[in-house]
Amino acid sequence: MRHQKIIVITGDQLRHRYFLQQIAGETPLAAAFIETTHYPAAAAASAEAESAWRWYFARRDAYETERFRDAAALPDPAGPRLLPIARGEINSQVTLDRLLAIAPDLIVIFGTGLLGDRVLEHYGGRIFNLHLGLSQHYRGSSANFWPIHDEKPETLGATIHTVDRGIDTGTVLLRAPIPLERGDDEQTLAVKTLIKGCRMMALAIRLWKAGRLHPRPPPKMGSLRLMKNLTPEAMLRVRRMVESGELARRIEEVNARRRSLRRFTRVRGEC
Repeated sequence: MRHQKIIVITGDQLRHRYFLQQIAGETPLAAAFIETTHYPAAAAASAEAESAWRWYFARRDAYETERFRDAAALPDPAGPRLLPIARGEINSQVTLDRLLAIAPDLIVIFGTGLLGDRVLEHYGGRIFNLHLGLSQHYRGSSANFWPIHDEKPETLGATIHTVDRGIDTGTVLLRAPIPLERGDDEQTLAVKTLIKGCRMMALAIRLWKAGRLHPRPPPKMGSLRLMKNLTPEAMLRVRRMVESGELARRIEEVNARRRSLRRFTRVRGEC
C-alpha cells in the first residue's frame, strides 16, 4: 500500500506548536507549514477596556506557557520539515508550488488564514480543519471565547470539518462539547477546546487512514464572528464575568441542569 502523505499547516504561536506536536506524535508528517500569525491591535473606548485587553492576553499567555511548556522546544530536528509561510502568503503561488511538490494526500490545518480557490481546487475534500468551537453554534474567529462572552458555556467544544469556500461551513467529520467543571475560568475553558480538538484531529486521521470517516453536513450554520469583533469591550465583559463569579455561577447552572436531565432520563429508563 502506498504511503499516505500528510502535512500540517498551522500558525507560529505556542498553541499552534502544541497542535503540531500532537499531530506529529500521531502520524509521520511529510512537512509542516508555519504561517506567521498576526493579531491586529484593537482600539479601546476606555482605560478600563484597554486594561481588560491586556488582562486577557497576559492570562492567556501565562496559562498556555504553563500548560504547553513541553511544546516550546519545537522544532524537533527529528520531526517534520518546517516551511515558513509569510504573512499574507498562504494562498500565493509560492505556497501552492510547495504543496504540489510534496503532493500530500491529506492537509491538516489549525489557526491559519482562510484558504482560497488556488489551494482548494487542488485539495478540496482533503483538507481537515480544527475549529475551536461547535460550528452549529459559532463559526469563525475566537469561537472558544464567544460562548463565554454570551453566557452560553454549554456551547463550548471543538469541530473537525472539511474545508470549503465558506468559513467553517464544510462537512462535519467529528464534533464534541467539553466538560464544564468547578474552578473553570475563561482560560481553562478555552484551552480545553484545544486539547479536545487535538485529540479529535488525531482520531480523524486514524479513521481517515482506515477509510472509516463519514462526513455529514453541519446541522445548521452557527453565528459568524470575525477577528474584528474581538474588541477590548468584549474582553471587559468577560473580565467582569470572571471576577464577579458570574461565569462560575453560569457553569454551575448548566451542570445542575445536566444532572437533572440525567436523573430524569435514568428514571424514565427504569420505568
